[in-house]
Amino acid sequence: MLDRLEKSVGMIPITDIDRAMIIATRDSLTPGAAKTFVDTLRGLFKWAKEAGHVDDDPTQGVKVQDAKTEGHHTWTDAEIAAFEARWPIGTRQRLWLCVLLYTGLRLSDAISLSAASIKNNAISVKTSKTRTPVIIPVHPELKAILDASPLGKDTLMGVSADAFDKAFRRACRAAGVKGSAHGLRKAAAARLAEAGASVAELNAVFGWTGAKMALRYTEKADRAKLARQAMGRAAMFSPSKGGNE
Repeated sequence: MLDRLEKSVGMIPITDIDRAMIIATRDSLTPGAAKTFVDTLRGLFKWAKEAGHVDDDPTQGVKVQDAKTEGHHTWTDAEIAAFEARWPIGTRQRLWLCVLLYTGLRLSDAISLSAASIKNNAISVKTSKTRTPVIIPVHPELKAILDASPLGKDTLMGVSADAFDKAFRRACRAAGVKGSAHGLRKAAAARLAEAGASVAELNAVFGWTGAKMALRYTEKADRAKLARQAMGRAAMFSPSKGGNE
């Protein structure tokens, strides 16, 4: 984000950066990037003012439009099937998919899993983002993949976060799907919600607190279920054969 400002205004002292420069850079970005950009500048100038590097904060009064987006694309069942068809059991790519999909962990936590993380057929981890302890029963599909796959020496996935990102993107392209590690976490949440998991159950699996995140999935699943039930009753209102029109 700071590089974007430098490209817009060049190499100048921080005291020369004014509100107009920030607004011009903001307006050159998408709504999501613009919000991140302005938030970044707010943090920078808050620190700079407290440290005595500037007298004024030029981000004051700079507004941003909330980006209306659902974030990372949620993998569909068809995309998961396409990836599995391209990367059969025994490949590290299939292992990566299954670890992410059947644990629902963030990539930072999934990457760190090791054999020691599995005890009594359950995965135990304290999430890196919220430090919430999570215990996830090992899904039969994941167990079969782990038993048939070449595991890493120190971790199950055998790859660093930086190396994973590039390698997983290549694997997705080879399978003809668009997707990300976080998109698989969302797919896992959607699957559990559609299977009837409660807010408390989703929180236990995904390490969330409160109800906000889990309700996103349970409410969507409930709407889909109610819609199916409603359309199933549509026959009640269809004219019978030979009836009056």
